[in-house]
Amino acid sequence: MLFSILGAQPLTIGGITGLISLFNDTIYDIIARYDVSIYPQFICWTAIWAPIFHWLTAIWNTCDYMRYVTVFSIKGVEELVSEFSSRGSIDGYLNCTFAILYFATIYVLEKLGSNTIFNLPSGAFWTTTLTRKPKSFGLALRISQDI
Repeated sequence: MLFSILGAQPLTIGGITGLISLFNDTIYDIIARYDVSIYPQFICWTAIWAPIFHWLTAIWNTCDYMRYVTVFSIKGVEELVSEFSSRGSIDGYLNCTFAILYFATIYVLEKLGSNTIFNLPSGAFWTTTLTRKPKSFGLALRISQDI
């Protein structure tokens, strides 16, 4: 609640989300190059500067320019809202399930390809050939829903 009010983000999702986890992982990777013992101080400075930039973004209304940096956050929420409102909740939940299964499939295949067991030329098979199958399935599923 405090971040939602002071961070100028009224629609903040509470809890650990994918973007926050990615952000923390990236911060840790940066800190691990230098000295892991300064991680709490770095997080503290990040927590100080983040609301300042959120306030400046809100004051100058530069949220409209976010589309030049990334479309991930806008398109993700837009897609979920349209799926649940236009086609009903069953289609929305089904699409969420497909998205989670798609991510899990690609993740497992990438891990298999980079595993030491498959560190032979067959590792390239796992990461290139087999990851194309779920990607083409996802594209075909998306096209069939639009028809």
